Amino acid sequence: MDTSDSASVRIRPLVFTRHVVAWRDLLTTIGLNEVPGDDGRFAAYEGGAGSLFVHALEGTGLPEGAVKLAWEVPDLVSYREDVDAAGFTTELIPQNFGDELHIEVPDLGWVAVTEGQRVAPSGTTGGSISVGARVGALDADEAVSAFRALGWAERFAATDGSYVSLSGDGLLAVARGTRLPTLGDDAGAVLTLEVDTPRTEYERLGDLGLDVGLVEQSWGLAIEVATPSDWVLRLIQPPLDDPAYSYADPVEQEAADEVADPLE
Repeated sequence: MDTSDSASVRIRPLVFTRHVVAWRDLLTTIGLNEVPGDDGRFAAYEGGAGSLFVHALEGTGLPEGAVKLAWEVPDLVSYREDVDAAGFTTELIPQNFGDELHIEVPDLGWVAVTEGQRVAPSGTTGGSISVGARVGALDADEAVSAFRALGWAERFAATDGSYVSLSGDGLLAVARGTRLPTLGDDAGAVLTLEVDTPRTEYERLGDLGLDVGLVEQSWGLAIEVATPSDWVLRLIQPPLDDPAYSYADPVEQEAADEVADPLE
């Protein structure tokens, strides 16, 4: 599959919870835009890039706060043809909202892909936030190769191979290490959001009454936000011009090289 068209692949992780309303309040306070059509059991939210769904937990058999990896494409039929041609195992499952394509990603589980178009948001604050999902893999190279074949484009990678960020409409990351537990047969994920101005967002969210913390990582800052599912959501800063990372964008790579050796 040609990853030059990666922007057509839009991240859409699903959070399963008993606290749909509380999640709505959290996500809209953070600045994501709620998509019209919330029926009390299912709600969609969009950032400047990517989207996420919150789904009622009852009847799923999943633990509170479970996150499934999923994404959307504009044309599910042609996407499946490309995925099948790339050698993946797929299954098309009819749902009450339309067809859902399940793709088996080796060592990670099944990923659900649906057909969808971006909905014009009713608000404006989501433009500064990118929705992301992170998976863990013992063989990060194999996972990254699979995701590239599924339409994601490499964005930057840690030079020690421990972390790779991929982009489309929204973000998908692979961290080398312990594989996340599957949810049944489906791939689990960690929900993340990305912001370019973490200090400003930290102050804004604190002023709005959220329980937030600001932590410094080796690659930059992260805001930690308590969630209704009793785990911490992280709003991370991209590692801008960090010599510990290699960049797909030549301009970013040149800037990082200057940081690494400013006398050259």
